[in-house]
Amino acid sequence: MPDKAQPLFIVGCGRSGTQALGRLFDSYGNVTMHHEYMVHHVQPLGVEYWHGRVGRDEVMASLRSLYGAAISFSETPVWGDCSNKLSWFVDILAGAFPEARFIHLVRDGRKAVSSLYHKLGHECLDDRSVNALRAYLEADGPKPPPEKKYWWPMARRSDEIYQDYQSFDHFSRIAYHWAQINREVRQKLGLLEQSRYIRVRLEDITASRENLEDMLSFAGLPLGEEQVELMVRPHNVIKPVNFMLEDDQLETFWTLAGAEMKALGYDTQDEYVLEYNPTRGNA
Repeated sequence: MPDKAQPLFIVGCGRSGTQALGRLFDSYGNVTMHHEYMVHHVQPLGVEYWHGRVGRDEVMASLRSLYGAAISFSETPVWGDCSNKLSWFVDILAGAFPEARFIHLVRDGRKAVSSLYHKLGHECLDDRSVNALRAYLEADGPKPPPEKKYWWPMARRSDEIYQDYQSFDHFSRIAYHWAQINREVRQKLGLLEQSRYIRVRLEDITASRENLEDMLSFAGLPLGEEQVELMVRPHNVIKPVNFMLEDDQLETFWTLAGAEMKALGYDTQDEYVLEYNPTRGNA
């Protein structure tokens, strides 16, 4: 057991390649990498913190307890969690673990939102789960069970978009979520020393060996052929399915997420079509 493992947290929006990166880092013998570690505790905690139901000190104590023990008992010099659920308290994690490093993983919002909408369906911001969570947060209704589908942050009363959000449909909520979560991560990481974080685009690290090597170098890891092969094709995709957004969906998406697309450098790029071959892969 090392004296103290280096914490590494990979954050961002779901369906942006977090499972692929988790598998990538886990391919190293000196890294312990989880995907959504203790999710049934962490995800509700993030939502309750975002909506003001728990305070910063309580969250800090919970994260130190949950993650501190795992890091202390790690059998490898690097211990990490690859989880979009951590995006809501990046700043608290950074304070709880001053030695921690962060990777902000992003993907073209059109692809991430389409994947959340078509592949997760009722597991992400569906009407029934949203109404159950809203009743708990705003009307003291019964607390939903810790299943992931019930615990997705929504617009808060203090947010300018709150009134409009109440009439959002399923797709609109997901589009807003993509922008909201990436904006939150980007702003919170921007408060840290630059040496503690890096932002990578999924499209760049799957298309360029050099970009993949730069990301791994940030984590103190060498690039090998095994890692290159792992990024060619996501392990949970056998055949790419392209769910291109419809015209009305694109209009909604750009209205709700256009500013964040610009901030992340996607605003001048056409929506790509998923293709897999021996030299390039998309998640």
